[in-house]
Amino acid sequence: MFKCFTENTLLTERYFLEFEYAIKLENQDPSANIRQVLKSQSKILIASTNPELWVKTLMKLPRNSVIFFLLGNETYDPKTFNSLNQVKAVCHVFIYNAPTSIKLRNHLFAFFGDLLDTFAICEIKSLCGAISDLRASRGLHKKFRKILIQYPWSYFPQGYSAAFVEGLIEFGLRSNDCKDSLLNPEFHLNDNNVRRLLFISFVGQETNRRRRICIELVKREKNSNILLTKSFGGTTHTGDLSYIQSIFSSKFVAVPPGFFNNSNHRNFEAIIAGALPISLTNNSIDASNSNINWSSHLGPIVSRSFWLLLRFARNLSEQDRQERINVEKQRIWEEVQKSKAIFAELMR
Repeated sequence: MFKCFTENTLLTERYFLEFEYAIKLENQDPSANIRQVLKSQSKILIASTNPELWVKTLMKLPRNSVIFFLLGNETYDPKTFNSLNQVKAVCHVFIYNAPTSIKLRNHLFAFFGDLLDTFAICEIKSLCGAISDLRASRGLHKKFRKILIQYPWSYFPQGYSAAFVEGLIEFGLRSNDCKDSLLNPEFHLNDNNVRRLLFISFVGQETNRRRRICIELVKREKNSNILLTKSFGGTTHTGDLSYIQSIFSSKFVAVPPGFFNNSNHRNFEAIIAGALPISLTNNSIDASNSNINWSSHLGPIVSRSFWLLLRFARNLSEQDRQERINVEKQRIWEEVQKSKAIFAELMR
């Protein structure tokens, strides 16, 4: 097990790091001397959503001695990415939500998908909101031009949340002392008694107009379950088992977009639970973040419209649904293995 320093051990990804990468988080003051860890492992590991806190300490460390896990980044703040530039101690950075190329076609298809969903719920007043989203999405160009990543880096997969793992344990689907990977295709939860009586479910916050429209479309589906909550989070399980119960009772799990980034931990968590996530390839606010999943292959418009995705899901046979889950599970596993291989090479 590798030791990894952080200013906050209550990170959303803490169990993902532990179970998939064998990395154990340890609370550490960013201003403290951490050079001594090099006596026990080849690199100093740091995981943080705020790298600016660590820059002064990093400047004092040997060249190429640090691997940094840059987590969070949902708003694409250029300072978050650029703060590690010129820090010679950093040999590699794993970035959770890195900016990707922005293509005009993504803006247009995401906008058309937004319009389709808006018309589907007959909410004409939201058309102005769709235009505002398109402008906000185009505005990402200005932010991205300010992001100048000058260090070696690779993608860090979304993974699953700490709250999800703790919920599995409390629900009796995973033992408290089990450290096995949740993503290994050969691993199965103790879910033999699970009955999928719901077509689709969603538990979480509404947050913005685009997400609200997606949730409204889900509400209109027969045999759906929607639970809106202001306390939904990923760092710690609150004791409420509604989310765990819903995804293990559903054939599909709605993954509506957030403020900027289009997808979240629900994609991984739904697959682990044996449900198929319904997620847009691009949303109208962030056309840069291509969410590569099973629905991305359904065409440029279908994959960007929640209404069309729900219609497609309705017509899927149980065999097709299960086959897509298996393919997605294998894709996720390979994605994580690729990241782990880079990490293993760096730790040699």
